[in-house]
Amino acid sequence: MKQIVLCLLAFFISNSVFSQRNEWEWNEHTKDVAYEAPISKFTKKWYSRNNDGYYDILIMRPNGTCTFEGTTNNDETGFVIPIKLTFSATWKRIERLTFLVTYTNMKSTVDQSVLAKIPARRRDIFKKSFAQYEVSQKKKIVGRKEKHSILKVDDDHLIMLCGGRYYYYMSERLYKRKLDENALAEKEKIREEKERQAAETKRVEEERRRAEEARKAEEVRKAEDARRAEEARNAEVLRKAKEEAEKDRKAEQYALENHDYLQKLSPEKQESVINAYKMGYELVDLGLSVRWANMNIGAKRPADRGYLFSWGEIEPTEGYEDKNYQPIVPNNVDFLDDNSDPATLTLGKGFHTPTIEQWKELKKKCKRKVSDVNKCVIFIGPNGNSITLPFFTYSSNKRYDGWHVLDYGTGKSFATPFSCMPVRPVME
Repeated sequence: MKQIVLCLLAFFISNSVFSQRNEWEWNEHTKDVAYEAPISKFTKKWYSRNNDGYYDILIMRPNGTCTFEGTTNNDETGFVIPIKLTFSATWKRIERLTFLVTYTNMKSTVDQSVLAKIPARRRDIFKKSFAQYEVSQKKKIVGRKEKHSILKVDDDHLIMLCGGRYYYYMSERLYKRKLDENALAEKEKIREEKERQAAETKRVEEERRRAEEARKAEEVRKAEDARRAEEARNAEVLRKAKEEAEKDRKAEQYALENHDYLQKLSPEKQESVINAYKMGYELVDLGLSVRWANMNIGAKRPADRGYLFSWGEIEPTEGYEDKNYQPIVPNNVDFLDDNSDPATLTLGKGFHTPTIEQWKELKKKCKRKVSDVNKCVIFIGPNGNSITLPFFTYSSNKRYDGWHVLDYGTGKSFATPFSCMPVRPVME
């Protein structure tokens, strides 16, 4: 009976059984079990997992009434629909492992509740195709006798060779155990998924925690940087305030020491002298007609060259170029005034670029001492005071006139307006 039902399943609904080749190997023990198995072993409920992942149920009764409950996956509708087959079967052992099976009274039905959920157009297609399928299968089966081979039958397993394919069925006891195993596997899968989700949640929380710690650390770092920057600004402000206070103190002392000289100057020139002193420029009395500044415009110390100026320009330059030469002195004017003299514009009223006569006086009345170390000449005045002039050709307040100060001596030189020269301020 089992063989008959299995063969019927293979012919009627090929999608309802799951083919597994070589489930068990053929051996002498298998032959003996199959041969000695009584017919009662066939007449019970059997289960088989089909290609759609569902379990088909085959019920064989001793009176030959059989029922098959499975599923059909219709390609035209795209739905998996439960189907039920009822039929009668007779079987007879004709050889050791060969049974002759006959099918009669076959009837197919489908689950109408599931069929009702299919859209109308697809449902009609399914009904039509299913009716045609049922009629064609009845024509094939009615009156037909087929031979089928049972490979192994025991209390829990049934393997049939039908149409050149192996079909595997399990008993209800094994089916329930399989369900329990599947349930355990599903629980294990759920447990693993929960653990995975918990681990993922923990990982995300850990990343959030680290990101929050990093953000807070960054805020603390920025706050600390801001605090240090504020401290640095305050320290710089305090330093500058102290420097200004020290400059003011030294300026007051300088004013006291040079009281007689300052009293001879106008208030504007007095202010210029004090401000220049705060900038580091000190007027040195060499005992000449003018007092000479201790360093060039733009210098940081007496031996520095300082800024270079093209004659008639008020902005420093590093080299002359025709396109960049922009004198503010008209071509018909040969002398610098307060508006075109870099010394006046830098240090204030009263300071100016020396004239050729003042350069000549410096050369004539002062002793000279060359310093090869600093590349400069030290001029010592009649009163013993001195100033330092680096080697260079210096500007005068007259166009084309310059004054060179070099290691081999000093004197007037021809200086074009385009020459770049340092400026040493003086004041009467």
